[in-house]
Amino acid sequence: MSLPESYNRYPTDTPMLYASQARSSFVLLAALTASACGSERPSVPTTPTIQGTDTMSGPAIVARSTSCWDFNNAKAGPVSADVTPRTIHLILTAGRCNAPGQILAERDGEVVNADAPAGWNHVTLSNGSDVDVAYTLRITYWH
Repeated sequence: MSLPESYNRYPTDTPMLYASQARSSFVLLAALTASACGSERPSVPTTPTIQGTDTMSGPAIVARSTSCWDFNNAKAGPVSADVTPRTIHLILTAGRCNAPGQILAERDGEVVNADAPAGWNHVTLSNGSDVDVAYTLRITYWH
């Protein structure tokens, strides 16, 4: 049996989906998409950050000069630094020692809970006296 030439196997006068079928299909697609959203675990586990303190000392700071220490703050937040003897002036600054940025805080002896950005920051120690001064510096920041 052959079909007449005017017969169209793929009729174009009827829709592929009726409105009721399209609505049901859309609801089903939305439900599948929403259930899959957020179901995967992150590809990289997040490492917890903790506040820790580094203690350091170096050769005595020469009279009327400075010394600088870089540290990498794991996240933005409070940073503290204190130095012994307290006559040494501290300057907490964003950026590294060789590329300083904005001064965040400064004070003789200690800086407490100064807001510091994530990334590289540094502490400059300034000896304003006429003699060389040995020191101990403690920096508390996010590791």
